[in-house]
Amino acid sequence: MEIEIKAIITEGEFKKALQTANKFSPSRKFTKIDRYFSKYETIEESVKNKENTIRIRTESDKSYFTVKYKNLTDTGEINSEQETEVSNAEVIESFLLSTGYNEVFSKVKDSNSFYKTVKIAGNNRNTIVLHCEIEIVNYNIYAIEIECIRNSSDDFEKIHETEIEFLKTLGISREKIDNRPWMQIIKERKES
Repeated sequence: MEIEIKAIITEGEFKKALQTANKFSPSRKFTKIDRYFSKYETIEESVKNKENTIRIRTESDKSYFTVKYKNLTDTGEINSEQETEVSNAEVIESFLLSTGYNEVFSKVKDSNSFYKTVKIAGNNRNTIVLHCEIEIVNYNIYAIEIECIRNSSDDFEKIHETEIEFLKTLGISREKIDNRPWMQIIKERKES
């Protein structure tokens, strides 16, 4: 289960966050191409009907098929995923299209990724590992995504607060957190 926050930031904040992150953890650069499929015709219908997310991801020379179960909260997401590597993503795409699914949007992420072990907010004894991506999405949206993988959402509030504190460490305020699904953010950016 992923407990995740994302913040939409400016190019200047992106550069500063990357500089800060490079001081305490080496990052790995990569590009992910995500294509999302839905039984609905539009992004709005998919979001409105709270459809599970079906994704084909290509990263380097590997592809993955993922079914995501999203739960949006006021300040972040709790996601559960089932994912498997596939040898030929075109077969999965063909299957989805032939069974009534539509490709509703795609996302290209140029990302700098790193892991950081931090103490849980309000608890000086226990630590968690945060996965952070400082990224450019679809070539013009600057963002930071921070997630923690857990077996359950029992500690959601404490983990969520820890993610927010870490975001502040990168120089980004809590107000930059954006709870909208990527589909909506990308669509609205295209329309503006």
